[in-house]
Amino acid sequence: MENKKIIVFFILTLLVFFLFSKEIGVVKSSKGYVFQMEKEEKEPLKKGDIIKDSFNIFLDKFSLLDFVLIDGKSEISIFGESEFSTNIFELSDRSIFRLNLNYGNFFFKTYQENVQLKIFDTFIFSDSSSFFVDLTDSIAKISILYCKDFEVENEYGKINGLKNEQIIIRKNENPYKVESKKEVYKPQTFNDKNIIEIEFENYKNDTIYVYIEN
Repeated sequence: MENKKIIVFFILTLLVFFLFSKEIGVVKSSKGYVFQMEKEEKEPLKKGDIIKDSFNIFLDKFSLLDFVLIDGKSEISIFGESEFSTNIFELSDRSIFRLNLNYGNFFFKTYQENVQLKIFDTFIFSDSSSFFVDLTDSIAKISILYCKDFEVENEYGKINGLKNEQIIIRKNENPYKVESKKEVYKPQTFNDKNIIEIEFENYKNDTIYVYIEN
């Protein structure tokens, strides 16, 4: 009887490990049409749902997804029409969280050392950073609000980012900086009290509209 209990406990432990090993984070807020996809199956995402490892996530126009990573140190907000996937990798004795970004508008705030982004064939290594990413099919604009360490690298070159700088990534090109500014963004309130405009000063066509939940 005692052996059966041990076997049952072992099976349950493996089951729990399997289930939770696929957990990336938890949805804090979801507006509009937001879902994650495994193979051909779509799974709508709403507040309290689990973001799963290796799933593709899609947002329709005028949608919003805000989720917190299971490390408790990172929060990610995605605005409007966007697509990305999530992965956890093992590197030495640390877990590495990575987002593979395809297109859209993303805001990151993290106090974690081991967050990576992949855009085209370019890697972004972030440590305790806060920044926006505006990504189309050919260009990514990264606007840094704060960073302890920020590094962008591909086969063509490597560059470090600093507070209030904007880094440009293009396919098959060396990443480069836009001149530093004293103030990167300024919020402006719209008629709808829940909408703010984030406009990046001295950069052309860099405006993001954000829904803020009360």
